[in-house]
Amino acid sequence: MLTHLCGTGPVEGAGSKRFLDYMAKRYRIIFYGLSGNKEQFKDRMVYLNARPELVDQIINRAPVILKEGLSLEISMRYASAVQRAGGKVEIQEYEQNKNPVARKISVAPFNDFTMCPECGQKQLKRRSCIRCGCIL
Repeated sequence: MLTHLCGTGPVEGAGSKRFLDYMAKRYRIIFYGLSGNKEQFKDRMVYLNARPELVDQIINRAPVILKEGLSLEISMRYASAVQRAGGKVEIQEYEQNKNPVARKISVAPFNDFTMCPECGQKQLKRRSCIRCGCIL
């Protein structure tokens, strides 16, 4: 009989649905920003084989998903490495391929938004306001 890694009790045999559900859990790493010096973070991430231009994008677009579809063990190692480099990260559990249409959600960074001077509508930068039509 196997024991659940979180210590919540025994898990039935390897062929059981509960065991298979446990094994199917996947995790992702979310980067929220820097906890230290930007240049040190970049140097340490390059040392971990990240491309310098990618590190710049990660910093500028935070929060971003760094990796997803990982086991808990690999997620913890990955998050630990990014934290040691000087990043703020979080491990989130998610259901892989539960809804393939809404699998990834991209959130634009704050500097991609603007506010209409006429009506105050906050929106992605564009030529005219989506609410009142004012030229931006």
